[in-house]
Amino acid sequence: MTENKGSSQPKKNGNNGGKSNSKKNRNVKRTIIKIIGFMIIAFFVVLLLGILLFAYYAWKAPAFTEAKLQDPIPAKIYDKNGELVKTLDNGQRHEHVNLKDVPKSMKDAVLATEDNRFYEHGALDYKRLFGAIGKNLTGGFGSEGASTLTQQVVKDAFLSQHKSIGRKAQEAYLSYRLEQEYSKDDIFQVYLNKIYYSDGVTGIKAAAKYYFNKDLKDLNLAEEAYLAGLPQVPNNYNIYDHPKAAEDRKNTVLYLMHYHKRITDKQWEDAKKIDLKANLVNRTPEERQNIDTNQDSEYNSYVNFVKSELM
Repeated sequence: MTENKGSSQPKKNGNNGGKSNSKKNRNVKRTIIKIIGFMIIAFFVVLLLGILLFAYYAWKAPAFTEAKLQDPIPAKIYDKNGELVKTLDNGQRHEHVNLKDVPKSMKDAVLATEDNRFYEHGALDYKRLFGAIGKNLTGGFGSEGASTLTQQVVKDAFLSQHKSIGRKAQEAYLSYRLEQEYSKDDIFQVYLNKIYYSDGVTGIKAAAKYYFNKDLKDLNLAEEAYLAGLPQVPNNYNIYDHPKAAEDRKNTVLYLMHYHKRITDKQWEDAKKIDLKANLVNRTPEERQNIDTNQDSEYNSYVNFVKSELM
């Protein structure tokens, strides 16, 4: 009897151990289910808050008006004989250009530099966006951008240059609006006419005239590359002040054009050898500041009167 009792005892302990393990497994499963449920709820709460926040910033965004996308038209003052006396351009140098008049190589230079997939993606380029998010998480907000040409047009036409979550949300909203109402070609044309090139120069046609005294069709590949790369940080890449930085920027754009298969090996190598200063217009400090050469004009009092009336 004693042996039988002893032999039956381990079975009892084994059953209790099995029940205990089963109970622990059930508790672990319940905990995992609770955690997953909490994560799902948290995800939808965060998603809802994000949607509401985006809607708020979109509601607060500046009005989407076509006038802000148009080139600024300076007022002109004429004398009684119909002769032009003064153009009130606020010191801006600008000439409008239609996209059809921009050479393909110039377009390729801009696209390779700013937004190579412009004609393939929508208002936002999510491929670049997610890459930039990773860089911003490691390098701090604003360390790398992923703005499309559409976003850059919106930023220039409607928003300030200040970087913030709210401004980026407004930029995204207005970019979607822009792509709904305008074609890619229209947006590209607005970009080329609105972008800033330092020294009071706005628009790529005016930039070609100002720096090289050429029409767009007459620029060589090196000059096109320089103009395509200049707007990123225009004053830092201004060839009059920073010739070495300008050459480096030109070569960076040529590399990007080659990388994106927009130019051949030979074109790349040949363009790198071209000195930008070979055709650079020699300008005095006064010319660069766009100082009014008609300050002593006999019409000064009349011009000042017209200005006061306009204001």
